[in-house]
Amino acid sequence: MPVFNRNQAARIKKRTWFFLDAVVEVEPGHFHRAGFGRFLLPHPPVVNWLLRRGLARDAYKKLCSEHEMGHLQALPFEALYSVILVLVMIHNETNDVIGWLWVVASSFAAWEILAEIHTIRHVQSGYQCLYRDISLIPRSIFWGIALFLVLGGWVYVFRHTFIQ
Repeated sequence: MPVFNRNQAARIKKRTWFFLDAVVEVEPGHFHRAGFGRFLLPHPPVVNWLLRRGLARDAYKKLCSEHEMGHLQALPFEALYSVILVLVMIHNETNDVIGWLWVVASSFAAWEILAEIHTIRHVQSGYQCLYRDISLIPRSIFWGIALFLVLGGWVYVFRHTFIQ
């Protein structure tokens, strides 16, 4: 894990397990950028904003950087998850606008869960230690909403199976 300069954006380059060069840039209060090689997508740090509330700046950068790297490491699993959910939806003839919205929401939520699991597993200084004096409420909100969306997507695509 790199050492973060307090006044600069955190930038990490790491080879993924599937052999692509991943790049992550995180600066508190600004859009994050993540991608492969020179192709970096800027995006708002919505989930990190919620999960990292109350952390010191260095801890914020450290956890956000690892979370963003988690997205890139989990990309093949996320793609597989989304394809399976879409195929089940089409097979069960639940192919409607609401179904597509559930699939998208469920897929994004699953990706966020995978990224945070990656963060928990890869933070060397101890994830729990960084949150020792921080409220559990924002993390509980994240996990509650994410799990609701993941399960809700599956319930929606299988709703005809359950209701005959």
